[in-house]
Amino acid sequence: MRSTVDLQCNYTHPDREGDTVIEVTNRIWFTKEQLAAPVDLKADPDYAGRIEYKNGCAVAIRDVRESDAAVYKFRFITNHPSGKHTGLPGVTLSVSDMPNLPSVSLSSSGHIVEGDPTTLTCSSDANPVATYSWYKKDASDPLSKDSQLVFKSIQSSDSGEYYCYPNAKMLFFFSLLHPPSFPVVSHSFPGEVMEGISLTLTCISDSNPAANYTWFKENEKTPQSSGQNLTITNIGRQHSGLYYCEAHNSRGSHKSAIHLTVAASKSAKASISFKHDVQDNEHHKVGCSCTAAADSSVCFFSLYEVISEEERSKPTQRETK
Repeated sequence: MRSTVDLQCNYTHPDREGDTVIEVTNRIWFTKEQLAAPVDLKADPDYAGRIEYKNGCAVAIRDVRESDAAVYKFRFITNHPSGKHTGLPGVTLSVSDMPNLPSVSLSSSGHIVEGDPTTLTCSSDANPVATYSWYKKDASDPLSKDSQLVFKSIQSSDSGEYYCYPNAKMLFFFSLLHPPSFPVVSHSFPGEVMEGISLTLTCISDSNPAANYTWFKENEKTPQSSGQNLTITNIGRQHSGLYYCEAHNSRGSHKSAIHLTVAASKSAKASISFKHDVQDNEHHKVGCSCTAAADSSVCFFSLYEVISEEERSKPTQRETK
């Protein structure tokens, strides 16, 4: 967008002339005359839509062009028969050669790949030659005070918005193609992973273009899942192990791992029963059983008497007096 110029002036007039109270009936600015009559800038087709009269006698000329260079005069008219007054010698407006917005070119053709040498070039048709400065968005110091901004080995951290200033500014945005970074792997459960819960493993990686994700379990060739998340429902002890997430795109791949340990549910019990007959005399045998919590290394043993069917069928003898 080109410049706007404000032309200022001041004028006075008598309050009365004879019996007539003087009032201003019209104010105009002009550069041309037609049949000895000034042509109002608002009526001049060369200024169509670009003139704004402000309070007092100021005028704003928008979108200034080289052709606007001229002597501008202010004229006001009152209600008195001889009340036509023009300010002389007028205001001289000089317009220098105004450059178009700068253009930006990129040395790389096609996509910009991380590690490549890259040059941004800013050019303008300014006369005299413009002074250039390159800035990155939100940075106060210039990256270059030349028409070129050179990256010897461009990195993903260089992605962003860049501005070229040769009397005006030009925005240039680029985003690099690069392989995925090492993924960050996490799981959704906030504490110890217990049997029976539903668990989601999540994989996040910075990449351009966007990465695809594949999940593997250690020592298993078949992928567990394709996608950023791996969900395991009703998880069990058999799901313990090392899980790998591989992030990959057209530029390369990286993978990270997470070790999953599934603990037994606190309410789970395992009953370990076995029969072991021990002859303690001619007529008695004893058995032994063990019951332990599934996540415990302690087993509680119980001894009990084993009675044969023959002994069960014998009548009970009671002592009588």
